[in-house]
Amino acid sequence: EIVNEHTYNGDPFEIRGLYVTCANPVGNVGNRMNTIEWIKNIDFLVVADIVMSETAKYADIVLPAAYWFEVEDVMGLATNLPFLEYGEKAFEPYAESKSDFEIIKLLAEKLGYGEHFQMSEAEYLTNLFDTDKAREYGISYETLREQNVIRMAPEGFVFADGGEFPTPT
Repeated sequence: EIVNEHTYNGDPFEIRGLYVTCANPVGNVGNRMNTIEWIKNIDFLVVADIVMSETAKYADIVLPAAYWFEVEDVMGLATNLPFLEYGEKAFEPYAESKSDFEIIKLLAEKLGYGEHFQMSEAEYLTNLFDTDKAREYGISYETLREQNVIRMAPEGFVFADGGEFPTPT
């Protein structure tokens, strides 16, 4: 709606550029042809990825994102996986690749928003878990680093158990 009709909830709204990270909409979003059409309507597409994904093939600029083992990061909580996992950095990023955090921080600085990113990745991860919900589950950056994996759903959890899905279709 936003890209094709330049509206959002009936109001004028225009997106001219898109930054894609941690995703491959052309390869993973339903209605692939529709996704390709709206991506073609974006004036400027930047993709940060570890591979030349289907989406990256449409990008004006492809940034080399560091591989999972080259960064400290948190992974998980897909709808069907009840775990949050800590990924320890094993070695330095190859060549000019950078972590998603570092890429976004550098872009923010160049765009004049650097004051919002005056933190390290460890500080960012600490802040990420500074929420009531994270505290309810006993999750913090420190506990995740200590335990490596934290269960985010009760034992016996089954996604869409009994045929109840979070969407109507």
